[in-house]
Amino acid sequence: MVIKKDGHKTDMNLGSILKTSFFNHLNPPRVSHDSLRIVTTFGLGIISFSLFIILTITGIMLMFYYIPSLEIAYNNVTDLDQIVPFGRLIRNMHRWAGHAMVVTVSLHLVRIYLTSAFFHQRRLNWQIGIALFALTFLLAFTGYLLPWDQLGYWAGVIGVNFFRQLPLVGGLMNDGQIGQTTLIYFYTFHVVFLPLLATILIAIHFWRIRKDGGLAKSGQTKELSPSWPLLIKYQLVGLLTTLAIVWLISLLFNAPIHGLPDPLHPSNPSKAAWYLVGVQEMVSYSTTMGGMVIPGTIMFFLILVPFIDLPVKTAGNWPTAKTDILIMGTASLLTIILTLSITVLNNIYLPAWNSSLSNIVNPVVMLLFLWPTLFGITYILSRNRHLALTAVFISMVTSQLSFIILGYFFRGIDWKFIF
Repeated sequence: MVIKKDGHKTDMNLGSILKTSFFNHLNPPRVSHDSLRIVTTFGLGIISFSLFIILTITGIMLMFYYIPSLEIAYNNVTDLDQIVPFGRLIRNMHRWAGHAMVVTVSLHLVRIYLTSAFFHQRRLNWQIGIALFALTFLLAFTGYLLPWDQLGYWAGVIGVNFFRQLPLVGGLMNDGQIGQTTLIYFYTFHVVFLPLLATILIAIHFWRIRKDGGLAKSGQTKELSPSWPLLIKYQLVGLLTTLAIVWLISLLFNAPIHGLPDPLHPSNPSKAAWYLVGVQEMVSYSTTMGGMVIPGTIMFFLILVPFIDLPVKTAGNWPTAKTDILIMGTASLLTIILTLSITVLNNIYLPAWNSSLSNIVNPVVMLLFLWPTLFGITYILSRNRHLALTAVFISMVTSQLSFIILGYFFRGIDWKFIF
């Protein structure tokens, strides 16, 4: 077949045309050289998508052996580990890829925010990204119960009791009881509805990236190259590298299985999955504040920030100004200090002095005062709304990481602190 390209005739077979056309529909026609540098994106987007592919393939394989029944679900999982050829490897890959995707999607969101890649026409894709962020956590949470072991069961109890407090979905939680109906709910959402919705949103997400001209870049970027084959090679390297790392980790570390669940004897302490243990830590102070107000405030902030922030000229680039880095570092350090100090005060000193103050003086309530105060002080000092909002965002991220660390590593029997 002969086609014209730049006024010249070029011989191309049908396979080459179809291959080039397919990848060009997935990616913008031209790509900035800056966006291909590792330090620009750290490949977090393609890594997250690669993990989703791994999860989809291994999940389909697991569906051939797993039956969501209270009587045999646990035995299905142990058979996968001990009898089914390559069953342990497949389950390990599914487990660790799921955990890794929670991390990479979260880091991807942080990267997009810090590089200010959510303004103008990219606002819609930012909202889609927030939805995918939430779906990632829901996929991980619904899959945690399916092995039907002691760890998954009691983590599920904690999660179900949390979701019972939420409007609309609370009625589906069967009064906090975990049984056959709950297992079916979790399985159906985990293997049908959530993956289907995630696939649709990922497709729209990619289409919007192409529609918006590729990755966000500053107006100073001029060096562009055709996406085919340069960008495709980078994406293929990201996919294969991710697959190799997940495969290696799965060979070295087995996914845990903690015996049949005992509804009468909970684990002590009973902890949610590590990515939700920060919420559990906040709920230990106040169900309403820690379970709804603070997470709701963070999600509300993320949804609204493209509309209340001011566009910056350095969109697509990491902040490099010394003032910006100093303020963000100060916001993070201040959040850590206040969270730790008020946590110690609430758990050790206040109960012995005045226990009623524990309901008021706690790190969860502190955040509602810290964030507006941080915004106000930063804005007064810098007269920069974008920097003030970024300081709040950094504080939000730092606070949630602090709660995860405190809940996961420093909570012991009866949810008491271990120092």
